[in-house]
Amino acid sequence: MKRMGQAFNDVGCDVAAVSFRSCAFDGETPSAPGAYHLGFTNDVQDVLRSLARNPLLPLADEEASGKTPPAPKFYLSAFSLGANVCLKLLGEYGDGEADEWAGVDVRGAAVSCVPFDPVACSPLLSDVTFNRIVYSGNFLKTLIPKAERQYAALGADAFPPSFSIERVRQSKSIGDFDDAYIAPIYGFMDKWDYYATQGCFPGGYLEKIRVPAHVINAKDDPFIMDVRLPTKEDIGEAPLSLQYTQYGGHCGFLAQASQGGQMWLPRQLARFIAHLKEQL
Repeated sequence: MKRMGQAFNDVGCDVAAVSFRSCAFDGETPSAPGAYHLGFTNDVQDVLRSLARNPLLPLADEEASGKTPPAPKFYLSAFSLGANVCLKLLGEYGDGEADEWAGVDVRGAAVSCVPFDPVACSPLLSDVTFNRIVYSGNFLKTLIPKAERQYAALGADAFPPSFSIERVRQSKSIGDFDDAYIAPIYGFMDKWDYYATQGCFPGGYLEKIRVPAHVINAKDDPFIMDVRLPTKEDIGEAPLSLQYTQYGGHCGFLAQASQGGQMWLPRQLARFIAHLKEQL
């Protein structure tokens, strides 16, 4: 995230970095059960509306002269699960004319490592031995304790009748956790209903995008591979450019030092945003 922030600063963007709820445990007890998930755009919407009302960095000369700073123009960027959230939000935003988006001017996005179709990706996380043990196993070491802390703090009555903390504790894969925790709390029938409705591709959000967006995914991403990567035919008239590289893994893009090294991906994303800004 720091590299992405630096890359966007370098092309003249002010950056607001957003961590999804529950990503950083600060010791506070939430008022209700829940966490972030594949399609949870609510928090990003709230951040955009807040920044639209109260820009963080008004231009110094305008502030000194007493002029009202111009309304901010927003460009979004994200990776992995957050990239799905970002593209889903763009589909919800559409042309931005709905009343709920009043004052929020989203001009484009650049994202990477998108799990476009969670239904197709789920077996790669749950059934492939290395991914299940190393990635999912380590992830569950934080997810399960967070769920247990919520349960202990809020009590059983705060959770839906279908929720079982024992099922959460017995989760052996991300799919198990989604079935036991995410699905009942957010009203999905099961993990498959959750994946099918919240994935930006199967959920039908890609073709609803109306602002320019760029995607970089690697075909050798062990959590996504080239399973159901959308094509231009799939996205219809949406102004979405798709860049699929042969290598890069999951957020593991590297290049020669002369080409940016670990900064290659952040700079590629920032270049697209810089291009959009130049068109204004």
